[in-house]
Amino acid sequence: MLKQINIKYIYHSCYQVSIDDKILIFDYFHGDLDDLDPYKKDITFFASHSHPDHYNKDILSLKGNENIRYILSNDIQDLSKVDNIIYLGDTEEKVEDRKLMYSKNIEYMKPYDLKEYPDMTVRTFGSTDKGVSFLVSVNSINIFHAGDLNLWIWDEDTEEEREQMRKDFLKELDRIKHYDIDIAFFPLDPRLKKLYSEGFKEFIDRVQPTLIFPMHFRDNISYNLSFMNEFPEYKGIYRPVFKKNQIFLVNYEI
Repeated sequence: MLKQINIKYIYHSCYQVSIDDKILIFDYFHGDLDDLDPYKKDITFFASHSHPDHYNKDILSLKGNENIRYILSNDIQDLSKVDNIIYLGDTEEKVEDRKLMYSKNIEYMKPYDLKEYPDMTVRTFGSTDKGVSFLVSVNSINIFHAGDLNLWIWDEDTEEEREQMRKDFLKELDRIKHYDIDIAFFPLDPRLKKLYSEGFKEFIDRVQPTLIFPMHFRDNISYNLSFMNEFPEYKGIYRPVFKKNQIFLVNYEI
C-alpha cells in the first residue's frame, strides 16, 4: 500500500513530520505551527538541547498539552534543577513552569538512550555541541534529526581544535551509519563560510540517508540553494528549502 508523509519546514531547525495520525515536531523555537489538535492527532515534540534556537518552553503550555508527548534532551531538564527550590516570593507563573518541567508526559533523554513506545522507537546519539541527536522510527520509517551535531570548524579555531572536532564528528557518524536513515534533517550553516557544507557532505557520504533536508540557516535561504548548484551529485537525495512553511510530500510503501 502506498502512503504519504507530509514534511513541513517551519523555521531554522524546526521541521514538522506528519505520518498518518502522528505529528512529530523537532526543535521548535519560532515560526508558524499548524493548528494542532492533540485530541484528534498523536503529537510529539522533540527538543535536541536547551539552546534558545532549538527549544522554546512555550511548547509545554500549548492547549491540550496534557495529551501531547514531549521528548527532550536531559540538558533541558538541567535548566530547572536550580528552580527545584520554591521561594515564597515566586510568582504563580514561575511555580507552574516548574511543574510543567516534571509533567508525566515529558520524557528526558541523554545521549545513547533508547525509548520504545507501542507506536514509536526513539534512539539518541551525541552532539558536537550540546544535547542529543534523534533517530525516530515510526511506521518502519527512520527519521534522523541532528540537532547541533555538525562539523563546527570556525575561523578562529586552532589546528588542534579543528582536529578534535573532526575526530568527534566522525566518531558520531560511525555510530549512526549502522542504521538505515530514510529522512534526515542536518545543519547547513552559513556562519561556517566556505566550510558550511563540509559536515553535511560527510554525513551524506558516511550515513547515506535516502533523503536529506537542510536546517540551521535562519533567514539565509541562499546557502541551501547554493548547495544544490555546487554539488549536483547529491541532487537525487537533497531537498532544498525555498521558504518558510514549505511542504514536501514523500511517498512510501507499507
